[in-house]
Amino acid sequence: MKIRVFLGGYVNYINAQNINCCSIAKFLNKKKFKVYMLSTYFGTNYNKINNINVFNCFKPFTLSKHLGYLWGIIICDVAYLPKHLDTPLWIIRFAKLLKKPIFTTIEGINTTNTLLKSFHSKRKVIKIFNCYNKVYSITNQIAKQNKIINTDKTILHLGVDESIFKRNHKETLKTIIFIGHLIKRKGINDVKKLCDLFPNLQFKIVGDDSRLENKKLFSNNKNIKLFGICDHSQINYIFSKSDLLVLPSKSEGFPKVILEAACAGIPSLIYSGYGGSKIINNNYNGFVVKDFEGMISVIKNLCSSRNKLSLVSKNTLSLSQKYSWRHNITVWEKIIQTLYNEK
Repeated sequence: MKIRVFLGGYVNYINAQNINCCSIAKFLNKKKFKVYMLSTYFGTNYNKINNINVFNCFKPFTLSKHLGYLWGIIICDVAYLPKHLDTPLWIIRFAKLLKKPIFTTIEGINTTNTLLKSFHSKRKVIKIFNCYNKVYSITNQIAKQNKIINTDKTILHLGVDESIFKRNHKETLKTIIFIGHLIKRKGINDVKKLCDLFPNLQFKIVGDDSRLENKKLFSNNKNIKLFGICDHSQINYIFSKSDLLVLPSKSEGFPKVILEAACAGIPSLIYSGYGGSKIINNNYNGFVVKDFEGMISVIKNLCSSRNKLSLVSKNTLSLSQKYSWRHNITVWEKIIQTLYNEK
């Protein structure tokens, strides 16, 4: 008998948690697991995943998403619910009432602060997360910084679907790419400074530019191109024309875009503050620096060195393989199986 797994994400709407749920749905062994997910009526980027069941949330979404989660919880044996703010609280309590095993992940350095702001009470946050059978951190750094939520000792790594991205070997630094929310916390101001400091380099910026402050300042730069929100096929094309990913955020969790870039042969340049050195081996398959001056130094070095980018680009293969869903999915399958056996 197959274990029925409900993944609380939307197959046709782009964000990190939905992409992760789609990848889990794709790589779970369909001989052992039967998968259920949600979709939105306003989503446009439909992920075609074989052998899964989907509840289509209709208008009004504020009502139908409750029905979708209810459908998932009733029909499943085990549920993974990664969306702490989107998942209706009564659904979490209802799952506990039905004795349905549910688990979740903590995916950001600032997750607990965000939850405290949303729920206005440390006691309420603890009470909600006590309803989950298991809570996992996705990196050791997140586990260390979490002082509120009781998480399992096992680190439940996320992964990347290597098959989506076409690998290209990078030899000369001509184009830098940034992918993420175009807000101050994600380091977009540092990206703008780099654009000004390196006018001979091209900068491709991918993300929702409706949230971008002083958009004209970016649009007026001849070496900047704004792409807005892109799906994987579009990002794949942009990757083929890019040589280095810059991610100047100082408060990431597990930056999935680093792995996606690695699949395309693109090294990443990141800050060390959130445990980046645990993901990237500095100067081997990417670059980890302490501050903005360090970023400038790395870019200058790559511009003047003939071989450095080529060598590091070649080594990104090890990073993409280490975090491939093809390997990581077995850990997820064991956790789901254990939760099912213990119910």
